[in-house]
Amino acid sequence: METTIIYYSKHHGNTKKVIDAIASENQIALENARAFYRKFI
Repeated sequence: METTIIYYSKHHGNTKKVIDAIASENQIALENARAFYRKFI
């Protein structure tokens, strides 16, 4: 099973920095929420 984190980093990119650190230590795929939800619209 693959783990995916869907994140949204609005202003300074701090959320993205945290998520990148988590993903680099684990086998986790990252999806930006805006891009992810556009796939379904």
